[in-house]
Amino acid sequence: MADTETGFWGLFAAIAAEEGERVYARFDGWTITFAMLDRISASAAAGLQGLGVGRGDRVAVMMRNSPGALALIFALARAGMVWVPVNAQLRGEGLRHVLTHAEPRVVIADAELLPWIGECGAALADVPVVVAGGEGVHRLEPMLDAGATCDASPPGPAELFAIMYTSGTTGPAKG
Repeated sequence: MADTETGFWGLFAAIAAEEGERVYARFDGWTITFAMLDRISASAAAGLQGLGVGRGDRVAVMMRNSPGALALIFALARAGMVWVPVNAQLRGEGLRHVLTHAEPRVVIADAELLPWIGECGAALADVPVVVAGGEGVHRLEPMLDAGATCDASPPGPAELFAIMYTSGTTGPAKG
C-alpha cells in the first residue's frame, strides 16, 4: 500500500491496482469500483489532454453530482490539472466573474447549464466547452468510454489540485 509520501493519487492508484473490485462509491443505483474509476478517469484525462489541457491548466467544471462528475475529478487529479468547481446554481455576474477570473483552459458543464454560461458574458470564445449529457462538439461521455490511457506522471502531494471560489457574500467571489 502507498504511504503518505505518494499523496492522494498514489494511495488511490495502489488500491485500484491491489483491490480493483473494492467499491469506491454508490450513486443512484450505480456501483463504482476503484478499477472502474481508475479506467474511466484515465480515459477522461487522455481526452482532456487531446484538447490541449496539460498539467497545471485550470478546468472549470459546472456539473451536478453524477458518476461522470466523480470520474472527472479523478481525471483532473491523475493528470495534474487544476479543478475549478463552479456552483451549478451560479448565474449572471457571479458566474461571469468566476469563469473570467479562473482563466480556465476548458469548461466542462452539464448540458442544461450551458445557457447560463452563454448568457453570463464571460469571454470564452477560445475556450473549448465539453458537454455532459447532451450534444456538442466535445462531449464528456465518449471521453469516459474511449478506453484511452493518460500519459501524465502522477502529481506530487504538494501540487495544486483545486481552486474553490467563495460564495462572494462580501464582494466578488475569491478563489
